Amino acid sequence: MVAEHSFPQRRIVAPIVLVLFALGWYRFSDVYIRTDDASLIAHGNYAVYVPLQQVAAYMQAVTWVSYAAVFGGLIMLWSGLVAYVEYKERSSHE
Repeated sequence: MVAEHSFPQRRIVAPIVLVLFALGWYRFSDVYIRTDDASLIAHGNYAVYVPLQQVAAYMQAVTWVSYAAVFGGLIMLWSGLVAYVEYKERSSHE
């Protein structure tokens, strides 16, 4: 008797979580860091103010890391979907 193996759903769910995390991290950084820094300048609170060059560099780094994470997540998702289709084809022929 052969034990039936099911397809691991984590191969589909994990890339989706990675992509959503990367997009959320970018959106959080874009909305909160830029607006909070501008708010600090407007209220004259320079104790925790970050220079605009550093914010711009951070946003550029976040943008590229987010691109890489989304691209990698989509590759993993595509690979997982192909493996799922192959699994379904194999299991339907048995």
